[in-house]
Amino acid sequence: LAGVVLRLPNRLGDFVLALPAARSLRPDAIVVASALASLATEAFPGTTVVPVDRGVGGFLRGVAAMKRLRAQRAVLLPGSATSAAMFAFAGIPERWGESTGGRGYFVTRPLYPSRTPQHLASHLWEIATGSRPTAPPTPQLEPSADAHARFARLYQGAGRPIGIFPGASAPSRHWPAARFREVVERLQADGNEVVVFGGAREAGLTR
Repeated sequence: LAGVVLRLPNRLGDFVLALPAARSLRPDAIVVASALASLATEAFPGTTVVPVDRGVGGFLRGVAAMKRLRAQRAVLLPGSATSAAMFAFAGIPERWGESTGGRGYFVTRPLYPSRTPQHLASHLWEIATGSRPTAPPTPQLEPSADAHARFARLYQGAGRPIGIFPGASAPSRHWPAARFREVVERLQADGNEVVVFGGAREAGLTR
């Protein structure tokens, strides 16, 4: 029996910015896209992680998994009507989330859009807690000893490098490569070592 189940965002950047909100809830179970399941396990040791996939089959499996958890409250951080519907179809009595984009039909405690722009980390915090922070909460993720060992096999430098992730799955989320290059050059000029990360399709962007 799970008291609180939390749906985390699908995109890596949003996932990281959601960490403070997620930790404030201390959820009993976390629902996350399959691609981020290992990272969720790393970020929330000892917490049940339920990976979900896209499509009708993924939706139905997610509903079945939610029913087995028998949670009393579900908190929806991403802007996903499908995830909100998954919680509703699973019979979870309390469902928190944004009211826009079709989600309002499925949430029992809706958060209505603010007219004042705010940082995404603050927005996610407000969804999770019902209160707006005075400043954007800072996400932190301490890798496990195993993660440190795996990175050490890939990175042969000294010290603690700064990681840069210039890629994005959606064109609207792409920051210009020239701006990333400028950031890297400034960090290096200050004596920092920088490691640029990317997927197989982003090889040209990371060079």
